[in-house]
Amino acid sequence: MIIIIAGIPRSGKSTVAKTTSEAHNYSYIPFDSFVSTFNKLYPNLGITHYDNYKVVSKRVAPFLKELIKHINYEDISVVIDIYQLTPDDVRKYELDKISKIIYFGYTEISLEDKYNFIRKYSRSSDWTESLSEEELKAIIQEYIDESIEVKKKCEEYNIPFIDTGKDFKKTIKEAINYFA
Repeated sequence: MIIIIAGIPRSGKSTVAKTTSEAHNYSYIPFDSFVSTFNKLYPNLGITHYDNYKVVSKRVAPFLKELIKHINYEDISVVIDIYQLTPDDVRKYELDKISKIIYFGYTEISLEDKYNFIRKYSRSSDWTESLSEEELKAIIQEYIDESIEVKKKCEEYNIPFIDTGKDFKKTIKEAINYFA
């Protein structure tokens, strides 16, 4: 089985992906590792963390489709954790037909509340720790806006979307049970 847990950074998708992979003894693939590797070793691909996620999605979606074909051929069960994948590209490349996919985001939270939540629960190694309040709030606002857009697209394509904006911890527990 191939599970894709996609969505907005800081939405809980990695927590759910790791927990799900451990619970089912599936391999865990943090797709950010691919993006970093592509950026470092193959910069001509134009796949970076710094590009708009829609641009990156158009470049990684065909790669992801091919990767899933090979993983299925090998009969390996995996959980793929990915930010850089739009619902439009899921539909275009029919990834929802060859995997079980769910999106995470946060539309039901204020900028201030999300900022405080991130600062409260971030680890010293998190990328958010190196940002000023102003820089992080600007990024969070982008992520809230992206969440709203992704949620609308998920509704349009009938792809499950979990909003972790209201009660994060409770919602994450429920999301983990989604794959039980």
